[in-house]
Amino acid sequence: MDYDPLDTTLQFAECDRMRCVNITINEDETLENIESFFVTLERNGLDSSITLNPTRAEIEIRDDDGPGVVGLEQTFYTTSEGVGTVEVCAVVYSPNGSLACPIDFAFSVELQTRDGDAVSTMDYGSITTTLPFGRCDTRSRVNVPITDDEVLEDTESFFVSLLRNGLKSTITLVPTQGEIEIIDNDVAVIGLERTVYSIQEGSARGV
Repeated sequence: MDYDPLDTTLQFAECDRMRCVNITINEDETLENIESFFVTLERNGLDSSITLNPTRAEIEIRDDDGPGVVGLEQTFYTTSEGVGTVEVCAVVYSPNGSLACPIDFAFSVELQTRDGDAVSTMDYGSITTTLPFGRCDTRSRVNVPITDDEVLEDTESFFVSLLRNGLKSTITLVPTQGEIEIIDNDVAVIGLERTVYSIQEGSARGV
């Protein structure tokens, strides 16, 4: 995945001071942490008069991919008051739309709600929570409670925001703002107080 393995012999001619070998580092579009692998020297029948030291080295691979892009899956949600919850998702956007693992390490973002003309507790349940992403995850979700009542109201809305929450600088957060619109499913009835009235003809009192 990250490099091509190698098992080879380094042949020194008389008076040679150095022999080198090229190890292929694989290029991909996956955002990764700094990773490393190791190379070792083995004696392979080397004369006992020759000391082999040092015999082990570490090769560190610094990823030049990115930035990774994480954001809200939708920026506008419409929900009925009676559904109970609305699911809000943050997603990892693949640079070419088809990567199975766009980000190869775990991270998290924070999601917060804030009032619009819909008010927390009365119209929805306020949330401040962490959305975790495991290695290679592409989606994290949370259910935001919607308050059901029997009061007829206009269509109201509130907002959700994604925050970095210590997110690595190699990850871009966009889009970060979303609106959730609540459509009321209550009904109200308006009518005459009585359907039969009786009044004396000469009375000055109106109905």
